[in-house]
Amino acid sequence: MTWELALAFGSVIVASLSVFFAWKAVREAAEQNTLSYKAIQAQTMMMIIDHAREIRFSQGMDVIRSLKYKDYKTYKKKEAKEIQQQVRQVVDFFNDLMHLIEQGYIEREHIVLAYKVSIKDCAEHLLPWWVDGFREENGNSWYYISFKKICEDI
Repeated sequence: MTWELALAFGSVIVASLSVFFAWKAVREAAEQNTLSYKAIQAQTMMMIIDHAREIRFSQGMDVIRSLKYKDYKTYKKKEAKEIQQQVRQVVDFFNDLMHLIEQGYIEREHIVLAYKVSIKDCAEHLLPWWVDGFREENGNSWYYISFKKICEDI
């Protein structure tokens, strides 16, 4: 074997090893990115759950499930301010979640898996009368578009 042939062969081996290790580094970096993404998703879900506890989401849903109104004005007259506030916090919660979904910060599937029953109950007990009445009361037809959308999409 001549010196030039051995040098060429050695160069091919070094180039091959370089490509292999570069590919391996890219693969590990991609794997690391996936793990980081999953960690961020888990942290986000924990923050959502913490916020739900903060606003007493479960109690708010109990209230919503008990509502039998079809008219916003009757609801406003008959229900205590605390009850109205609990309903509004749940509506705000789902409205905010839908904004996060629409902006791509959270996955729709994760929210649906966690809150599907509650979202359906909101649709059944609050639409359309609560949203329409709130919009009329506040003079803006844009309020709670995202809440209405999440309820209608389930």
